[in-house]
This record gives sequence, structure tokens and C-alpha cells, in this order.
Amino acid sequence: MPPSLLLTRSSILSKQGGLDRARAQGKKLGRPLQSGKVYRRPALMDVAKLHSQGQSIREIAKQLETSKYWVEYSINEIKEGGKVEV
Repeated sequence: MPPSLLLTRSSILSKQGGLDRARAQGKKLGRPLQSGKVYRRPALMDVAKLHSQGQSIREIAKQLETSKYWVEYSINEIKEGGKVEV
């Protein structure tokens, strides 16, 4: 193997070892949340009810204190599965 590949491979392995050590020490890894908020998945019944009343995704998310992503995800799940009757 060329020396540059060995160097790269060893640097990757040493970084992996450092991550393992940090996890073992209980450190938080990864990118922090920008706002510090933790969004929860809303109940499908609540989303279905508000959506059937004509509320927008943004209004539903604000009212249920969750993200627009989870509201849209729930609406798609309701449409695909037909799980919830309002």
C-alpha cells in the first residue's frame, strides 16, 4: 500500500477510537439543536381533526407545539393508511 493510504487509514482508525472513548465517557456527540427545542410526534387524531377544519400545517404545528415536519408526516400517514376517521 502507498504510504498516503496507510496514513489516511490510521488517522481514520484513531478518530474512531476517540469517538468510542468519548461515548464511553458519556459525552454528547453530534450537532446540537439550533433552538434547543425537542419536537414530539403529534397524535394522529389531533392532526386529522385540525386538518379537516381547514387549518394549515403551520397553524397545526403551532397549536400542537411540534414541528411542521411532524404535522406533514402525520398527514401523509393518515392519507396513505386511512387509519384515522374524523
